[in-house]
Amino acid sequence: MPAGYSGTPLAKKLGIKENYIITLYNQPNHYYNLFSDLPEGVKETDQIRP
Repeated sequence: MPAGYSGTPLAKKLGIKENYIITLYNQPNHYYNLFSDLPEGVKETDQIRP
């Protein structure tokens, strides 16, 4: 395990939960490859909603 790595899954750190709609801005092409734990039903939009 790398130094400083807490072991907490990325989606949990970011607060992404099942069926969330997320807006990404300037994300890298490999963004979704960073997740090993992306919850079911998460969708991406380019619209910012209040």
